[in-house]
Amino acid sequence: MSEPGGNAVRLGYQISTWHTEQPRHAASPQHKVILLGTAGVGKTAFFLRVRDGVFSPTRASCCAVDYYVKDVPVPSSSSSDEDTSIKVGQSQLTFSSARLFPNTQMVLYDTAGGERFRSLTSNFYRNAHAAVLMFSVDDAVSFYKMELEVQNAQSFVGRDFVWVVVGSKSDLKRDPYITEQRVEVFCAGLGSRLWLYVSAKTGENVDEVLEVVARELHRRYHSNICLSKGYSDTVRLLSIEGERREREKTCRTRLENCRT
Repeated sequence: MSEPGGNAVRLGYQISTWHTEQPRHAASPQHKVILLGTAGVGKTAFFLRVRDGVFSPTRASCCAVDYYVKDVPVPSSSSSDEDTSIKVGQSQLTFSSARLFPNTQMVLYDTAGGERFRSLTSNFYRNAHAAVLMFSVDDAVSFYKMELEVQNAQSFVGRDFVWVVVGSKSDLKRDPYITEQRVEVFCAGLGSRLWLYVSAKTGENVDEVLEVVARELHRRYHSNICLSKGYSDTVRLLSIEGERREREKTCRTRLENCRT
């Protein structure tokens, strides 16, 4: 089952369909970006705002995994008459709309937040390049639970992994416990200073989150990696090789268990 311009994959009992935008540059590097956070923080609402450009308050929480491929231009940090600024944590990043680096193609994953889906979503940490880690500004418990999300991901992500912390539902009254200072301390523990407030309802900072992720991915990965057409193929081949080795390891373990 698929829609025009889309693809479909069966995940357990659910069919997930993802759509791709027409890429502006054929050689755009592709990165896996996952949405993390406890159930109810608004990951699916954020995902749908990115994908469809609308707020869907009646949409049920995601119970599997949905994909969306999006080309995101990487703004430069040089000054010009058309500069725009984004507040990221306590910092103010200045982006120039006049000069852009090559696009970054993101494969955005909306993952289930409930604990009963943990075995499913853990597979999608693998080979990820970045995470948008979400808490709800009106729920201190969701802020605490971000630490668990980080612990679950650490076994699968590399040292160049990009963390962007997002306080969702910024249109609601904020829990007084979740101060900017506490958010800064949490981000420092991740080795990151990247965090923003966002609202899927109003659209506040939705595009800016993607721009910040794209810019950081470009800075961390492409300063040391040649932006060639073979880049995505190399990542894909490394991913396939890693999966093959993991399958072989699992088979050996099962054989040893059978012998004993």
